[in-house]
Amino acid sequence: FHVISRKIRLHPFVKFLYTIAYRKIPKTCERFIASWNIRDCINKEQQNSRFDILHYTNWKAIGLFPAKGVKLIRISSYEKLWDNNPDFISWDKKICRWMEEKSFRKFSNIIGPGDYLAQIIQADLNLSNKIDILPTPVNLSFEKSYRNFRQNGLKLVICAGSVSRIKGHDLLFSIIRSYLEKYDDILFLVSGKLLFSNGKSYEPVIEKLKKDFPKNFEFYKHLDRDDLMNAFHQSDLSLIPSLIDNFPNTALESMAQGTPVMASHTASLGTLIQNRYNGFIMNTRNTNDWVLAIRQYLFETPENERNILLENIKKSLEPFHVKKAVTSLFRYYRSILSA
Repeated sequence: FHVISRKIRLHPFVKFLYTIAYRKIPKTCERFIASWNIRDCINKEQQNSRFDILHYTNWKAIGLFPAKGVKLIRISSYEKLWDNNPDFISWDKKICRWMEEKSFRKFSNIIGPGDYLAQIIQADLNLSNKIDILPTPVNLSFEKSYRNFRQNGLKLVICAGSVSRIKGHDLLFSIIRSYLEKYDDILFLVSGKLLFSNGKSYEPVIEKLKKDFPKNFEFYKHLDRDDLMNAFHQSDLSLIPSLIDNFPNTALESMAQGTPVMASHTASLGTLIQNRYNGFIMNTRNTNDWVLAIRQYLFETPENERNILLENIKKSLEPFHVKKAVTSLFRYYRSILSA
């Protein structure tokens, strides 16, 4: 593996044009210059070192100007869907989406961690080559703190991740309110950086839940990693209601702590979770369906069935351990080199 680090240097005239354009289309300018500069860095480095494989990410259209050689691109997101404010359309947004689509088409080898998003991109761009799904390499040995998040007599349900539209928090907060208006036997713990939904902050919604259900709802803008792992470890269930996602690592972190995950099918976790075998995949965004599913697992499922599910979780994590997942990646490298 080779790490390249260079400062961006622009010709004075290009810098002048960049400054003018940046006022109108800042994200477009940043992506264009970043991709151009990365190719320039690689080409200059190739004069001294030969690279067998160039491994790109599609994030911010970095592969718009790929260097020559055997290369692949990994899906990390998708501009068209990764939008917390879809009602606001600008030329900057439109051009960024076009740039990302163009960058995808420059690669014949595309990999991704999640099935659902890969299928969308495959169909959306009408790609001739199949997107290959590879396991995400994650170190599943985590340090835990001694902090206590449980309350006597209450089940603990957690949702961790940035609080945003694409992470499904419109649905999540609807689930929490609907559940707590009927029952008072769960403490819902939500943790994550506050973002937006259609330009509006979630803060008023969170404050109202805290006021209406002070004993059954807690929100943390940030939890240290060891605290978060302990919260997963203490929880009875982890929710991932993403509107769209690309195999969120919180699923692996939760399951590594022995806590089952209930996720939307749009979270792209089909290669990790099999419904009712080692977790739950929800094919609906209906609030009541989620409330019933939560209720059924936590209060109506026999203990022996829950224990079997927990055993299945341990087995399903094996391909994602760092050593095995990296071996899968190297095997893929060798396959495209031989081709």
